[in-house]
Amino acid sequence: MILAAAKSEATGIMNIGGPRNSLEEYARRTRPDIKTIPKPEWVPEDTSLDISKMKKFLKIDDEKSLVKH
Repeated sequence: MILAAAKSEATGIMNIGGPRNSLEEYARRTRPDIKTIPKPEWVPEDTSLDISKMKKFLKIDDEKSLVKH
């Protein structure tokens, strides 16, 4: 994806990433047994990157297709 982004017509900053995940979902990919703890107030609800520019220039319709299982 990085090479495709570099070869694209896009200029400026482009976030490269996958679909939105909570921190817990992300952690469970490698540690399915992880225990949930309360989120501190200072931790934002959504820390996802805006990948709309990546999707536009790399012609990605469904970012869920980027997830490797």
